[in-house]
Amino acid sequence: MDYEMFAFYVFSAVIVGAGLCVIFSRNPVHSALALVLAFFTCAAIWLMLRAEFLAISLILVYVGAVMVLFLFVVMMLDINLNKMREGYWNYFVTRTLCCRSVACRNDCFAWRPRGNLLSSTIDCELDD
Repeated sequence: MDYEMFAFYVFSAVIVGAGLCVIFSRNPVHSALALVLAFFTCAAIWLMLRAEFLAISLILVYVGAVMVLFLFVVMMLDINLNKMREGYWNYFVTRTLCCRSVACRNDCFAWRPRGNLLSSTIDCELDD
């Protein structure tokens, strides 16, 4: 395994871990900071693919503007975290079923066989 493949696997694991922290973090500030980490590691993968413009635009637009605004709004709102934590496990089964149904739908559309663009149209042959 060469260096680039190892770095890709490390960055991918960090993105998955940061995504799980975004989903399962109970503190919205920690969740936003984990999303910033996911954006930076995604930019690192784009740099490995030599897509420098996309990496810089991701950092400038999403991290520099959107996430700073999100963190500002979250910190300015006085969110009562104890009230939010009360009903966290009440809808666990419903959330799990919804996530699984969306994942199943995405798998059905992502893995369908792709054919020729003209294969779905009716073939009209002209007889001479």
